[in-house]
Amino acid sequence: MLKKILIGLGVLFLAFVAFFGYGILFPTSPPTTATFSGQGVDITVNYSQPSKKGRLIFGDEASGALQPYGTYWRLGANAATEITFSQDVNFAGQAVAAGT
Repeated sequence: MLKKILIGLGVLFLAFVAFFGYGILFPTSPPTTATFSGQGVDITVNYSQPSKKGRLIFGDEASGALQPYGTYWRLGANAATEITFSQDVNFAGQAVAAGT
């Protein structure tokens, strides 16, 4: 009886590891990098690129859009978006120090 319970727990554990391991190895929103170099500054943005997968992303709430008009879009599908400046910059009227 104990052997059957241990085998059952082992199978559940392997299914759990396979399910979450697949999501880590093959993310639905793959990581992407965008870069800009010019005017003496290098800018790098690391983000997770969202996948549409046949869905309506932006639109009216009645049409079943994932992001209805007038609401904020959350950036970073799998992780937070990260931006890096090579030197101090002025961003939207605010001074931003170099770094990530």
